[in-house]
Amino acid sequence: IDLVGYTALSEQIDPEDLRLLQRRYQNLALTVMERFGGFVSQFQGDGVVVYFGYPVAHENDAERAVRAALEFLHRLQSLDTSIRDGSDFPLTARIGINTGLVLIGPELLSGGVAEFSAIGEAVNLAARLQAEAPPGSAIVSQETARLIEGRITFESLGSRTIKGLSRQVEIYRVIAPIQTSATAAGSLPFGVTPM
Repeated sequence: IDLVGYTALSEQIDPEDLRLLQRRYQNLALTVMERFGGFVSQFQGDGVVVYFGYPVAHENDAERAVRAALEFLHRLQSLDTSIRDGSDFPLTARIGINTGLVLIGPELLSGGVAEFSAIGEAVNLAARLQAEAPPGSAIVSQETARLIEGRITFESLGSRTIKGLSRQVEIYRVIAPIQTSATAAGSLPFGVTPM
């Protein structure tokens, strides 16, 4: 997840106000992602790295990730973005989701602090997909699209050359969950208004 226009926003407002907005955004991300079983691994300024399938894997982790993305984008629209002087700075984000094998383990930082991070092409592609997403949307890879087909509607954005990869990648913009009897019965958190 990445905020749109964060660098420009940092030029416009005081660092204390920027930190206040960043905390609200991060708290929303943490709340929504954990609700769907995601593990928030890192906050990198305005970026958020979330793993689904770690530390506990679910058969529907791809669907959980996409539903979390849609709910986050929906709830971000109504997030309180007012600052001390009464100004309001509405926020929007881009999200990239990819499915694949990764290795997750601790990386040692200064002071003996360990931070868990994932290594593998799947992580790199997710970050690149986020950069391809139009503001206010989530983009998924073909691997993820296959896993959510029939449960989430999406549209093809075609094949793209992705920086750092030697092959073309099919990408898809997520539209909305498909209401089924299982989601209506509450087996998976649901509450996203179709976008």
